[in-house]
Amino acid sequence: MEEITYEYVRKKVKNITIRVKKDGTVIVTVPLRADIKRAEAFVEMRADWIRQKVQEAGRRTIIHVDDLEWTDRKEQYLREVVAKMYPLFAAYQIPYPELKFRKMVSQYGNCRTRTGVITLNKALTQLPLECVEYVVVHELAHLIEANHGKNFYRVVGHVMPDYRIREERLQQYALCH
Repeated sequence: MEEITYEYVRKKVKNITIRVKKDGTVIVTVPLRADIKRAEAFVEMRADWIRQKVQEAGRRTIIHVDDLEWTDRKEQYLREVVAKMYPLFAAYQIPYPELKFRKMVSQYGNCRTRTGVITLNKALTQLPLECVEYVVVHELAHLIEANHGKNFYRVVGHVMPDYRIREERLQQYALCH
């Protein structure tokens, strides 16, 4: 078996945790007074899971958000995708959202349901159109259902029946600094 390389971080926490970052780096967080041998045993016990997650990370396309160049043309592209997807929600009679754009590393978009503001990640311009359309539909659906419950996915599935395929495709990308 291939050896697992990881970084120890001692923190004021109760439990040992393992996190595999988007770039495949493995971080093991250990309580301040924990015995290192206990942490090593925990890593060994979770070795198959760690290897699987590292392998998955290696298959992702990394988008370095800080390196992105933003242009009026890219903003226009995203505005056009929203304009194209918005009519799919005609039956729900939602107001056209105010759009904002910013660089984010933890999400592709977000929706402020109370104000009707959708913020889209500038990194979307680096993704295939099918992924961008999915993110836009996802955020527009939040104007109808704020949470990720059954009703939310019912709305998404109604306007985009192949959303699961698009969502899987989106998982092939990772945002990093």
